[in-house]
Amino acid sequence: MRASLLLFLIACTTLVQAQTLQLHYDFRNSFDSKNNERNFPSASFEMSRTDRIGHWRMKTDLDLSDKNGNIGGIYTEISRSVQIGDIPLQLHAEYNGGAGYDAYPIKLVKNAYIGGFEYPFELGNLDFNTYIAYRYNNFARASHDVQWSCNWTGKVIYDLFTFSGFIDIWSRNQLQDSDAKGKRLVLWSEPQLWLNLADDKFGIGTEMEISANLYEGVTGLHAYPTLAIRYKFN
Repeated sequence: MRASLLLFLIACTTLVQAQTLQLHYDFRNSFDSKNNERNFPSASFEMSRTDRIGHWRMKTDLDLSDKNGNIGGIYTEISRSVQIGDIPLQLHAEYNGGAGYDAYPIKLVKNAYIGGFEYPFELGNLDFNTYIAYRYNNFARASHDVQWSCNWTGKVIYDLFTFSGFIDIWSRNQLQDSDAKGKRLVLWSEPQLWLNLADDKFGIGTEMEISANLYEGVTGLHAYPTLAIRYKFN
């Protein structure tokens, strides 16, 4: 394991509120070599915590997608929800941002600031939260947009498996680094299926990244699978 990934794992395990660490191997080059130079490993850290007024969520992805297995992309989401009295709606605020080298398209995911209303609910064995929000994309010409998102998680098939993931749909300026007119619709979803082991502390499974218009210069609908392991810290 490379030193950069090892340092990332150590940093994650020292965080008091840390919950889940995932290690993936992404096969996107095998399925779409035109738009992806190589398959690569990645690490994903997710934290979720409920307090007396709402909920914190954080996710950070670290991709070793550059040449020779170096870091090619880092992407972070941080969100906060706040309960509104006794009604089922919550205020939702969120930050998205990414950075990377030229070899990886996530470099072109500029900072986004999101604010709106969130609604948590249950459906069968799954817990959902969905929100509709205003999205400000920090492009060369600021992009003022609307985003709808839904996250879910829950155990299925006699609690042997965990089914989780999200779907985001939003509008954005046609081009990020110019004043070109027009909008495009972006789809991003990452459903995951995990086989629960060791009282659900450990899991093996897969993630499918489904996207359309997510990356600059990549058009059409794409699906990239991974093989993964997962460990829960609490």
